Amino acid sequence: MIRIILCVTIFLYVTPNFAQSFKGSIRLEGLPVPGIKVTNLKNGQHIYSETGGIFTISARAGDSIQFDRHNLETKTVVLTREMLRHNTVITMVKSAVKLEEVVLEAEYTPIELDVVTYNRDLLQDIKEDIKKHPYKYAKMQTGVNIFALLGTVVKLIAPAKPPSPKTVYVSADDLDALFEESAFFSKQMLERDLKIPADQQYLFFTFCEIQHLDTDLLKEENQFLLLDKLLYCLDKFQNKQENTD
Repeated sequence: MIRIILCVTIFLYVTPNFAQSFKGSIRLEGLPVPGIKVTNLKNGQHIYSETGGIFTISARAGDSIQFDRHNLETKTVVLTREMLRHNTVITMVKSAVKLEEVVLEAEYTPIELDVVTYNRDLLQDIKEDIKKHPYKYAKMQTGVNIFALLGTVVKLIAPAKPPSPKTVYVSADDLDALFEESAFFSKQMLERDLKIPADQQYLFFTFCEIQHLDTDLLKEENQFLLLDKLLYCLDKFQNKQENTD
């Protein structure tokens, strides 16, 4: 009898120390959130919440579990035995980004124009231009070609046009990070909905990169526009693979 009690006591003491599964779901404002990174800080293991916000990670009582995503506040919980026995609901909160107010003060210093010097320099510029481009100043019946002269003056005093802004396009790494972190786009969407195997996903991202997609499509409000572009690229990508095969 004593031996049986001893065995039961040892079993009850040792069992909680074995690794178990911590299960639950993640919600944001009452809605399930996929794509949340769930990390066991004790052993370094991490997984991502699936469709419906569901997650399962190996853990045991006393482990610290961290929930993290770039636009949400990081949350850490310390597991109890009770939490390991039941599914736990983790509630996330959007991160509050506060920008400090910056006041820019521009100091304006008026420039005094020396009319005499300006006219002398302008006349000298015109003389130099006549030497280089005499055909612009060919005499007509009424004298100097005044239109060519005025055109030259305008070019000399007109401000230079600012360079047009350079367009930035979506890269393969941008898309890879998006499908790792976004709640809307996910690796499951690539495999289940778009039918792209895991070993061809980055190749597809690279194909999308050379299609020159505007980076504005990465904004959260343009999710459906980006999805439409990705479907268009997918059609071309699959046709190219079929022709290659």
